[in-house]
Amino acid sequence: MPALIGVNEFVSETKDDINSPTTSSFVSRMAHCRQMVSTLEESLDFDRDGLTKMKKAVKAIYNGANAHIDNEVYLSKALERLGANAMTKDQEPDIGSAFIKFSIVTKELSALLKAKVCN
Repeated sequence: MPALIGVNEFVSETKDDINSPTTSSFVSRMAHCRQMVSTLEESLDFDRDGLTKMKKAVKAIYNGANAHIDNEVYLSKALERLGANAMTKDQEPDIGSAFIKFSIVTKELSALLKAKVCN
């Protein structure tokens, strides 16, 4: 691939062409300029496609994490109800307290994950 043409060089060539069209070599470099622009456009399109895919992936991760957090909160509430039920109706205080402790741990972990996702 030929060397990139710089902005200063392009402006200089353009000024030479305007000032002295008969002796200018700008016309011979037009193909090189077109090729350079085409190469840059292809590179930008490739980068844009990559960024679009990355944006979609991050959005999917964010939405998935929020759904996961919601499900953990539902699990925590269900464990809390199950623990309360075991402590009162079934006369199983050890199992009931274990469910309540597990509910508290799950709730705290989901709060930490939510803070991490939001930040």
